[in-house]
Amino acid sequence: MLKALLIISTLSLGDPPDRVSQLNDHAQEIFAEYPDSALGLVDLSLKLNNKSDLVEQGRAYSLKGLIYQRNLCFDSSLVNHIRSLKCREAIGDPGLVGRSLINIGNVYYLINDTQNAEKYYGKGLESHLAAADPVSIAYAYNSLGNLYTSKFQLSKAKKQFFEGLEHLADFNDQSIKYDIYINLGVLYEEENQYDSALVMFRKAEEWYLESGSISDLATIYVDLGVIYQNLEKYDSAKLYYDLALDYNIQLDDWRGVKYASKGWLLNEFEKDKDTLSKNILIQFLDSEYTLDSLALKKNIQEVEAEYQVEKNTLARKMAEDQADFEKQKRRTEKKEAERNILILMFAGAFVMVLAFLIVMYYRQKNRIARYQLQEKKDEVNRVVAQQETRIYKAQLEGEGAERKRVAQELHDRVGGLLATVNLHLENVAESEEGARESVGQAQNLVHKSIEEVRSISHNLAMDIHVLGLKSTIEQFAEGINSTGKLMVKTFYAMHGYNPDLQVSRECLKIIRELVANTLKYADAKEVNIQLSKIDDTLQIIYDDDGNGFDINHVKKGLGLKNMKARAAKLGGDIDFDSAPGRGTTAVLTIPIQEP
Repeated sequence: MLKALLIISTLSLGDPPDRVSQLNDHAQEIFAEYPDSALGLVDLSLKLNNKSDLVEQGRAYSLKGLIYQRNLCFDSSLVNHIRSLKCREAIGDPGLVGRSLINIGNVYYLINDTQNAEKYYGKGLESHLAAADPVSIAYAYNSLGNLYTSKFQLSKAKKQFFEGLEHLADFNDQSIKYDIYINLGVLYEEENQYDSALVMFRKAEEWYLESGSISDLATIYVDLGVIYQNLEKYDSAKLYYDLALDYNIQLDDWRGVKYASKGWLLNEFEKDKDTLSKNILIQFLDSEYTLDSLALKKNIQEVEAEYQVEKNTLARKMAEDQADFEKQKRRTEKKEAERNILILMFAGAFVMVLAFLIVMYYRQKNRIARYQLQEKKDEVNRVVAQQETRIYKAQLEGEGAERKRVAQELHDRVGGLLATVNLHLENVAESEEGARESVGQAQNLVHKSIEEVRSISHNLAMDIHVLGLKSTIEQFAEGINSTGKLMVKTFYAMHGYNPDLQVSRECLKIIRELVANTLKYADAKEVNIQLSKIDDTLQIIYDDDGNGFDINHVKKGLGLKNMKARAAKLGGDIDFDSAPGRGTTAVLTIPIQEP
């Protein structure tokens, strides 16, 4: 605020319109570095203006929206951008209207409301096209391209970026043009089209070298290092990682230093394909530390010097760990095979017992049938008790949370069907006249029991401990897709991250519950599941195109509280966005605990 007072004291004592414009000019100059002072200048500008100059009023509201946006106060930012839009619509200038529409779209993009972001970006593009301003048109296309990239609609994103470049064909000194080149480079890199990505990054590099923007160059050089490393051109990769490291040290950007250093070291060790040493370096680089430039270089040199000494020890440890892993894997596979055989034996015995009961009914008189049915009822109860005992023993031996789920499914689904079979068999015993109908119903329930046992046996094979979260989700999606009732698509941007067992299990349970809700209530045709590692956060986005629901009147059967409880257990949260007629989106966010 002191900065604002100093600026106010230097303003001319001319007419209020001139002072309003000067206040807005100064606010625009300082808002990035002194947002609080800039906010004070804008408020004073609005007070002096008193709605007499709509151009400056719209400009002040726009600046106020940008300040709140920078401070992550998105609701306040949205309110002020909308006020700016109303002022500019009253003026009737399509260029100014387009700027406000794009600003509103940016806020929606930041809060992950992609539907409204796309809507306002589209309207902003229409206004800029009407104003025939090539630079603003390119900016609008670039915003749409970034939006589609975030939604993994890469072909649509590419089309928007090239449309923007086409409008800038006659311009060589516009930074937005080279921002688009960088965005295209990232997009091509995502598609593993490294040659095309290199072309785009090179074009951007030339301009930023001339403009002297070392922060942008540092970002470009990290991307170039990654591309050359993927192309196995390690010397070129090292050159660009070195440049990125030097620039980030000059900027005191320690986050950039960390990424550049990590890429540099991984590139060096990639030559030897020493996976264990590479993983140790990743853990070292991802840990929490604060370094100045000299300390960073010292740590890098120490790691390189100690590498040869530790290599043999690490190799032996890797061999020992691999042997232990193989031994444990064989034990697990043996235990799984034994358990599956037991389940199949119980299922076969169960079917044989029920078949025997049905044959005996037709051979015996009503009095003898009553006695034998009671005996077989006891036998069925004994089989169920043995199953429950076997499952409980497996729980005690550490089979884990997934085995508990199997025990519950056996108890609730198969046990319930068996109890119903007993009721029908008792009905047979009480009345010979209704026997044939009851036996038919019992046979149908037997077939259902067989299908349940098969389904549970299949689910047992989907062991997340062995497959990992990604493979388990893909196997689960394939099972849903094979039914023809729903198409489940999966997308991954995990960057080598593999969640631990507890996180994987809880995430899988939440995804299954979401799919169950979609199948039961949404009448959807397609579901998209996206897993991403964003900095130190695991983010899962679940999106369906079903009927949606009113967030304020949630059905009890949806189990939203249960899903929130699971997310909270991992230190995370899950948010839902839905409305009748526009599908449902769930965003699960979980902090990653560094090893």
